[in-house]
Amino acid sequence: MRYTVITGIALFLVVIFLLGNENKAIKCGNVNEGFMAYNWGNKDTAAHILTAWKKDPLRVQAVKRIIYLDYFFMILYGFLFCYGLRYLAGRQTNAWLEKAMWFGFACIIFTVVVDFIQDTATLCNVTRTNFINVQFLTRIKWGTLATGALILAAGLLRIMF
Repeated sequence: MRYTVITGIALFLVVIFLLGNENKAIKCGNVNEGFMAYNWGNKDTAAHILTAWKKDPLRVQAVKRIIYLDYFFMILYGFLFCYGLRYLAGRQTNAWLEKAMWFGFACIIFTVVVDFIQDTATLCNVTRTNFINVQFLTRIKWGTLATGALILAAGLLRIMF
């Protein structure tokens, strides 16, 4: 388990670095036109950012690279979180805590599915003329990810102390 976690964290950091570099490419010096601004903005802000991205083929390519990296990132964080929650669920002596670990597992799976839908819609937005508003999914995704991460952290603290 130790080597799996260390390898996972190393890959996690590499992907975060790569995503950060690609995000700089799509901003083109404008902080308000990055991928996070697109995801967290309202419908009008997202449409404005998308229009700015579509004007430059290099930015469109950078957005595509971010999405493809994020697909890999989804698999990575989904595996690591689910692996940890599954491991902890098997080590719990309290039935309630075991159910909590499985709930966290379900939250992470749900997060990955929502993230996949959001990224696929963004890919469609950047390559087509129609606009699919998926910014509301950002809040859902981060809420379920936070729930799963908190449950994982609680389980880790439980077995450590």
